[in-house]
Amino acid sequence: MMKKRSLPEKSPKKTANDWLDAMMQEQIIGGRPEIVPEGWLTLSQICAKTGISQTTVRARLIRLIEMGKMECRLFRIFTGKQTIPVKHYMGK
Repeated sequence: MMKKRSLPEKSPKKTANDWLDAMMQEQIIGGRPEIVPEGWLTLSQICAKTGISQTTVRARLIRLIEMGKMECRLFRIFTGKQTIPVKHYMGK
């Protein structure tokens, strides 16, 4: 007679709250907002200053970053409801 193999126990399914808790512990979201140094702008701020669409600005930023003329960095900012990482850009 063959022995029955025991299957490994299934891990409980993660809920949305479990994922949210994990991200907050890793400070992907949440955590303390950072002070954004002067000269760093978000995509929306650049669009507002230049009057150019986000699609066009985004494409130009990518090219400038590849050329080494622009720098991109994530800063955690408070959006009114939560603290999230937001890309900021600054010319070199």
